[in-house]
Amino acid sequence: MNKLFGGIVLVIIILYIAAAGVFTVNQSSSAIILKLGKIEKNASGEAKTFGPGLHFKMPFVENKKMY
Repeated sequence: MNKLFGGIVLVIIILYIAAAGVFTVNQSSSAIILKLGKIEKNASGEAKTFGPGLHFKMPFVENKKMY
């Protein structure tokens, strides 16, 4: 019984972390990623922007900012 309960808790935690790493951007919006509070930049030094659609981020390290 304890192994079953532990397995269920583990699956719930994994699903929560996976869901925290996915975000969507609406068609009329854009988003940038903040990594530990600082704007994530691309190779040319500009802020990385994300257009409409489904995107992924590192949970608990990166946050999205919609504009």
